[in-house]
Amino acid sequence: MKKLKPSFLLLTLLLSLVLTKAQNLTVERAPQAVAVVGDKVLFGGGYNYGGYFSNRVEIYDDASSAWSFHDLESHDLQTIVTGGKALFFPANTESDRLDIFDAASGAWSQSVFPKAVSYPSAFAAGNKVFFHSGYYFENGQYTYDESVMVYDVQTGAWSVRDLGRTYPTVSQVLNKVVFVGGQIPPNFLASGAVDSYDLEEDSWTMASLSVTRYYPGQLVVGDKLILAGGFTDTDNSAVVDIYNASTNGWTQQALSSPSAYSSTVVVGSSAFFIGGYGSNFLETADVHIYNADLDEWSSTQMSQARSSTTVVVVDDEVLITGGEAYDPNTGNYLLFDEVDIYDVASSAWSSAQLSEARRYPASFVKNGRVVFVGGMDIYGAPFPQVDVYDSFTGEWTSLLSENANFRTGLTDSKLYLAGGKTFLPNGLSRPTGTVDVFDFVSGTWSQTALPSQRVGLGMAALPGKIMLAGGRTEIAPGILHKMTNIVDIIED
Repeated sequence: MKKLKPSFLLLTLLLSLVLTKAQNLTVERAPQAVAVVGDKVLFGGGYNYGGYFSNRVEIYDDASSAWSFHDLESHDLQTIVTGGKALFFPANTESDRLDIFDAASGAWSQSVFPKAVSYPSAFAAGNKVFFHSGYYFENGQYTYDESVMVYDVQTGAWSVRDLGRTYPTVSQVLNKVVFVGGQIPPNFLASGAVDSYDLEEDSWTMASLSVTRYYPGQLVVGDKLILAGGFTDTDNSAVVDIYNASTNGWTQQALSSPSAYSSTVVVGSSAFFIGGYGSNFLETADVHIYNADLDEWSSTQMSQARSSTTVVVVDDEVLITGGEAYDPNTGNYLLFDEVDIYDVASSAWSSAQLSEARRYPASFVKNGRVVFVGGMDIYGAPFPQVDVYDSFTGEWTSLLSENANFRTGLTDSKLYLAGGKTFLPNGLSRPTGTVDVFDFVSGTWSQTALPSQRVGLGMAALPGKIMLAGGRTEIAPGILHKMTNIVDIIED
């Protein structure tokens, strides 16, 4: 296998983009919850100087360029968009408030959760939003919520399903929303329960996994939900449970080796379960492939055993990038720069290298090109490196951005990286005004600059433009404290 090392690009070209300064936000802050619904952009919550959270949502109407704002009773927000509405719900502050913005009418409404929680996960399907796995403070301690609270976006009605567990995996297959496994508080033992909600019948059914476990690899292919491996209470599992939503039936199969916390991707009718953890909770190089048409399994291996990879598909090639693995000989974690490339048609492997070893780089795919952005070291610190793979030529190129911990915005043809920071030799950091822009059509990089250097800004992508709102600026070299209310708009 030929291993290709990326070449580095130097950026000297300033883009002929249109950069305008929009009306300022009414509150200086780093927006926390950003939503785009219809032609409206909402910048919600966030914290200001001193760490106080704002309860304000500011709304930009792209059709008229007009601004408005709405103050919520809650602050410290998350958001999810579904059915033409933006829903704002609790983050790290316990609350029972749900605030709903209707983009068509511009009207706000409110609802009340059946139970006040912090940090619930949200899953939208049909006209329902499923809130689960939050926590709340009770009797002097934090308690994990073991239910699913279901909100109907059309009627505003609530219903509650008691799961008896937390942190299930959630998937939609056809008209079913399936909550699988999870952990049972207070000892967080593995659960084998399966709760399925029928979106058409508005009803729940129950089933059981063949082996109790949590965090199985999960993929949907056609009408099948494949649940491969997962963590048990003692080790990792090789068991596979397959749910057929058309027949409402279950079948059991097995992987050739244990697998948990695998990276997953679907190519045509094939489901890939890649790496993760094998026996004894150590990383594995195994790749398990399920052909849904033939109902058959096969397996192959990556070049290195690892987890925490980023996996993408471009032109029938599966790219497995970066990752980490524990070294039992040294007791340290290792980062990888390997890129393993699997050709689905020929089952052949080739390889390349990222410009820097890292885990979980973000990925963006358009026009046969893949951009791998940033990533983390083993301590969670961000990387500024960016790598690009061109499937037309097979070439790799890299950009060492001035930005780390940047925001990303994707328009129809361009990827924007902005609002990051650069690290100083003394360990401090300072914001940058650099905006790196990748053109998916030409395959080229360019730069522009914001009038105000800042980090932690709110970014929203609209057709042909991005908006950059608020953020933190520098009050002294290397000290990030002062908030700003500046809003910049960059048009392609």
